[in-house]
Amino acid sequence: MIPEIGNFDVKPIFPLAVQAATGYSADFDLIDYIGKGLAILDAAAQGSGVTSNIKFQTSPEVVHGSSYLIAGDTNKALNLSTGGMTKLALQFTQSGARQIKTIALQLKQAGTIAEGKVLTLTIQADNAGAPAATVIGTAGTVLCSSIDSDYAWVTFTFATPVDLANATVYHIVLTGNYDASDTNYIAWNALTVATGGNGEQYTGAAWQEVATLNLMYYATQYNFADITGAVFDEVGNAASQQSTVININQGRFIRAKNTVAGGTATGATSVSLVLRKKDAA
Repeated sequence: MIPEIGNFDVKPIFPLAVQAATGYSADFDLIDYIGKGLAILDAAAQGSGVTSNIKFQTSPEVVHGSSYLIAGDTNKALNLSTGGMTKLALQFTQSGARQIKTIALQLKQAGTIAEGKVLTLTIQADNAGAPAATVIGTAGTVLCSSIDSDYAWVTFTFATPVDLANATVYHIVLTGNYDASDTNYIAWNALTVATGGNGEQYTGAAWQEVATLNLMYYATQYNFADITGAVFDEVGNAASQQSTVININQGRFIRAKNTVAGGTATGATSVSLVLRKKDAA
């Protein structure tokens, strides 16, 4: 007997589009699903000499990663009128090859910032101890008006988890698009230290180390690993339609990786995953 279609959900892992270069899908929570999933691939020819290899990965629960959580005694203001810094940042060293899902900063709003103004958080590579121009990941923006007048944790979420390498220095960079002001601004909670602080500031011309400040933050991260056998056959310069069964009980979250080699892919690709609901009769 064929189960009712209402017992299943269809997740668009890679919505139909040209996947020009190697990349990852968004991550999906598997908590409401059970058993095996059916992955379906529909790919056009990728271009002469170009190949596409798509596989699935799972991760256990999200866990805390890098952080600094000691109670603060001061702050660093973003974008003041008087000598204000247009960017604030902190430096950290990643432990373990992991994928960052969220970063939370302890922030407050001074005064009243105009409606519609936002904060943007990026993870950037290192360049001789300062943030490099290379942006590794950009989180969804947060409205300044949503931030309290007292310090609270403000979470920035990455739609696609950001892959970081073990024992590697990165920088968390915070910017805001509100007008410079000495009364209406965002402040980042910090602790005064004698030396070795994680703080950094951008003057508009160059990055400066703020060695006497540790800025408050914490990250949450995944630990994705390949699902055994959860891979499509390689797609080259010919259209391909495939399906494969995946054991989804190996982890809490799932994503797909598309490895493109031999040049820039030009053919559209879509991948969907059919999942059985836990409450299905």
